[in-house]
Amino acid sequence: SPSPAPPSLPRLPRRPRHDRATQLALHYTCAATSSPSARTMSKAERLELRWFGRQKKRRAVVNACISVTRVVNVTLMSSFFFFSFSSFLVSLACSVCDLLL
Repeated sequence: SPSPAPPSLPRLPRRPRHDRATQLALHYTCAATSSPSARTMSKAERLELRWFGRQKKRRAVVNACISVTRVVNVTLMSSFFFFSFSSFLVSLACSVCDLLL
C-alpha cells in the first residue's frame, strides 16, 4: 500500500477557481477583525467579493431548479417536458436573481 503523504505538505485545492474568492474572504475577515486602520480592502476587491457571493447564490437557485425538474421528469417520464420545463425554470430563476441581487 502507498505510504500517506507527510502532514507538513499542504494539500492541493480541488477547485482552483475558488482560490480568489477564498483569498478575498480571508482578507475581508482579517480586515474586519483588526483595527480600523488595517482595513486595506480596496473598492474593487469588495465588489469582486460581492460578485462571488452573487454567483454562488445564483448557482444554488439554478441547481435547485434543475433537481426539481429532474424529479418531475422521473415522475412524468417525459424528456420533452423536462427540457422545456427546466429551461423555463432556469430562465425564471436567473431573472428572479437579477431582480433580487
